[in-house]
Amino acid sequence: MRNTRIVAGVLAIVFALPYVVLKILWTAGVGIGVNDPDLLHQPGMVTANAFTGLLEVVGIATAVALIRPWGMRIPAWLLLFPMWVGTGLLAPFVVMVPVAFGADVFYADAVQTDGALASWVHPMVYGGFALQAIALFVAFAGYARERWANVLNGRTDAVLAGPTHRLQRLLATVVCVMAGASAIIMLAGAFSDTFVQGVAKFVGAAAALSAVAGLLLLVHRVRPGGSHWWAVVLIWLGSAGMFATGGFEVLIAALTLADGDTPATLGGRELLSLFQMLAAIIAGTVAAFALSERDWEARVA
Repeated sequence: MRNTRIVAGVLAIVFALPYVVLKILWTAGVGIGVNDPDLLHQPGMVTANAFTGLLEVVGIATAVALIRPWGMRIPAWLLLFPMWVGTGLLAPFVVMVPVAFGADVFYADAVQTDGALASWVHPMVYGGFALQAIALFVAFAGYARERWANVLNGRTDAVLAGPTHRLQRLLATVVCVMAGASAIIMLAGAFSDTFVQGVAKFVGAAAALSAVAGLLLLVHRVRPGGSHWWAVVLIWLGSAGMFATGGFEVLIAALTLADGDTPATLGGRELLSLFQMLAAIIAGTVAAFALSERDWEARVA
């Protein structure tokens, strides 16, 4: 398992490097892969390229921490938060890239672009995201099993109800309602969007429902004999997806306002994104409480 983790971590770094190099060039004004030279000089474009490139650098640093011995000794939050955000940002591409590629092969113009970038840019970037997501998650799964085996293993009914369990149940119920509502809204709007946007909404709805399923297993224990590990995985994927999607939309809305646009530009999509982000934060908090109590129980035992 350790060798698999190291190989996966190295591959995650390799898959991330082309994007980092591309962002460095674009930030410096080098228009490789850009058909419209004015694109790089639009307001906020330098900041956007530098910021997204920095996010990928954080991803590389996280991959390094997953495969180096010192990574086992760093504070958990220092690794878990960037990995959680990275999972939410990258995991949707694992589904969207094959679907979009298949649709483009069998249906002309199923995936449309504005032509501002060269034809090779989108496959390289989004394909790299998908491969990086798979490699990172394999490396992280091996890391988590090695570092937190006492917390993640076992059955959900083998975990004692801790002092905050009643609060966990209440908050988990709130999240299930919020996430379920957002999933319904996204599914309802998926059929009126473009192909790519529709697929993105299906993936977002799947993330929300994943968080619901995980909380029902971990906190409400609807299947007492279920795997504790898989309950945590479902919450991780679901809450990360909601947080990343919602947070990205909220950030875009904030930047829009910062550019001088009026609040009238904000609508239902931004409110839904804020709704998702809040649900993800609550879900993550509930899982953190549950796992912390499980860790304490394992240490005492």
